[in-house]
Amino acid sequence: MKQEVMKTGRIQVPTTVLLKTCRATKLTIPHSNKKQMKTQKNLEDQKQRKVAMEKMEMRGRKMMEKMEMRGRKMMEKMEMRGREMMLEIRSGNQRRVTMERRS
Repeated sequence: MKQEVMKTGRIQVPTTVLLKTCRATKLTIPHSNKKQMKTQKNLEDQKQRKVAMEKMEMRGRKMMEKMEMRGRKMMEKMEMRGREMMLEIRSGNQRRVTMERRS
């Protein structure tokens, strides 16, 4: 097993020891390393956010498609009703239509 070695200033200390003795000896992890870890975390977070956004967009698209289909069906039904009514009116069955609508 190879021990990781971190450079803190001039002293080389194994990371496990460094992390344990960090508070006692006031040795701190080098700034560049902290920054690297932060950027890594940010990148991971960005990836997760991107995936979540894509999922949400897909959901939205599906919902929109469903709504559009419903709308189309409703419009078709309305058009059919309208055509039927127009035909009935033209053929002179207007009275019967109005009676049916009232009941």
